[in-house]
Amino acid sequence: MDDVIDPNDHETFHKSQHAIAQLNELQVCRRLAVLEQQRHKREEEWSYLKDLKKIVPHIDITKDSTDDQYRWEFSKNLMMSEWMMEEPDDLEDFLLVPCPKGTRSTLIHELPPDEPVGFLRRPKFLEKKPHYAKLYSKTGHKLLEVKTNIPPDTILDCFYVKKIKTIYILDCMKYDGRDLTNCDTAFRRYWIGSKFYECRLGVIDIRVPKNELKLDFLEGFEFKQPHRVHHCFQRMPYFHDFAELDGYLFYHKDCSYTPGESPLVLWLFPFMIDEVLTMFRVHKDYNTFKPDNYTNYIEFIEKFNVKKEEKNKKRFKNKKKNQEDEKDKNQVGSPNEISFEDNQPCGSKRILKKNDRFDEDLVK
Repeated sequence: MDDVIDPNDHETFHKSQHAIAQLNELQVCRRLAVLEQQRHKREEEWSYLKDLKKIVPHIDITKDSTDDQYRWEFSKNLMMSEWMMEEPDDLEDFLLVPCPKGTRSTLIHELPPDEPVGFLRRPKFLEKKPHYAKLYSKTGHKLLEVKTNIPPDTILDCFYVKKIKTIYILDCMKYDGRDLTNCDTAFRRYWIGSKFYECRLGVIDIRVPKNELKLDFLEGFEFKQPHRVHHCFQRMPYFHDFAELDGYLFYHKDCSYTPGESPLVLWLFPFMIDEVLTMFRVHKDYNTFKPDNYTNYIEFIEKFNVKKEEKNKKRFKNKKKNQEDEKDKNQVGSPNEISFEDNQPCGSKRILKKNDRFDEDLVK
């Protein structure tokens, strides 16, 4: 059986609480350091008028890239979350975003190779709409194509729920050629939320036979309005289209969009809320989703991280093995050919075909 913290064991309990405090203190320090670094970067950018060519997104979609190139470029490019180890003191500076259970993905509408960039682009009324956008997994594999009103040169951070054929927009890295990665979370979500309704991004051309998808925007809640947050936690089910709630993202409102895990983006499952947040409680039915042998959220996080690390190691091992097998396969010659080294000083190789005359003197 797995080790379980006995509530009557006061020594073990206090050690666990001390470990929680240390982890939380470390997370707070990293969060403050990242915030200061991002603020300094914004000040440098606003100190002079930047040339448009210097605004380079994390993913270059202005070139005609192959799927293999995308797979490499998208790897570790999304901004991922860390566990919320303890309730932040500055909780009012965070934005709560309920997330569905689905595939974390990136929705991209490429700029055509012959399309001008920036102010040289053709007027809006001359552009043909709607457009085809491609959906990629977080590892860079193309999942599907969909015809939408999303403008060219746009990159969106999304969740794809295959069961109900819905793409939920979470964040925006680039919109219509404008790089938003250095903007804070509050502005990025305000921008894409406004464009979603203003430009009718959720409208999909249903005349296309393969278009059975729909787009939606994930609503956010500010902790400065606790009554709305309370209503969010008490909603069961949360999504009206039968999507399953996976958990809650806590976005710091001053956070820039940076690839990889960030201490400014935190995550909790619904059944953890009552333990971590002091002022809020989730609907009682969410607590029924606790795993078997669940004791507390700290122990659950530790076990979850161990399983995730083992899974990643196994995936890396299989990937390496497949690469080696592919390499060995490419090195093996054709069965109709015989390769040998002659006794020439250069040590060159000669090839004999199956139907060629075999000279024994050559292989002595």
